[in-house]
Amino acid sequence: QQQFPVTWPAHPVVALAYLDQAARRGDVAEDAESALRASLAEAGDAAGEANADLADQLDSLAEALDGETLGDLRDTVQAVAAGLRG
Repeated sequence: QQQFPVTWPAHPVVALAYLDQAARRGDVAEDAESALRASLAEAGDAAGEANADLADQLDSLAEALDGETLGDLRDTVQAVAAGLRG
C-alpha cells in the first residue's frame, strides 16, 4: 500500500479554506480574518496579473499570523503573494 502526500496549490481559494478552518477554531482575530478575506478575494479576482501592492499587503497579513496551527494558512498566503509579484 502506498500513500502519496497531498499538496494543495498556492491559490486564494485554498488560503480561504485554511482561513475558514482557523476561524472555526478561533485562531484568528475577527479584524485579521476580515482583512485576509478581502485581500484574498482581490487576489482571486487578479487571476494571474501582477500586483505588487496587493502582494505586500498579503505578506504583511501573513506575518501577523502567529502560531503553529496557522502555518499552512501563512505559507499559502505568502505563496499567493509571491505569485502576484510575477
